[in-house]
Amino acid sequence: MIEKAKVPPLLTAQWKSLKKGRNARYRSGRFRDHFMKQFNISSVDYFYKIINGKIDIDPGYIKFAQDLMNNVRNIR
Repeated sequence: MIEKAKVPPLLTAQWKSLKKGRNARYRSGRFRDHFMKQFNISSVDYFYKIINGKIDIDPGYIKFAQDLMNNVRNIR
């Protein structure tokens, strides 16, 4: 059975807010491609797995995910 990733509630809330309303574009393939230019593919996949609760993560990756989310929120 897949363990739920230990992502802080605030991070989850930020992600949910990005997925609706005027931020719906963040769900698109363009957004993912944009990410791949900044990070290697494994980092992007890891990020999506964290967000989707597919993997259990250690505290270091929580910081990694939070930094990633901050980058997402700063894209205008």
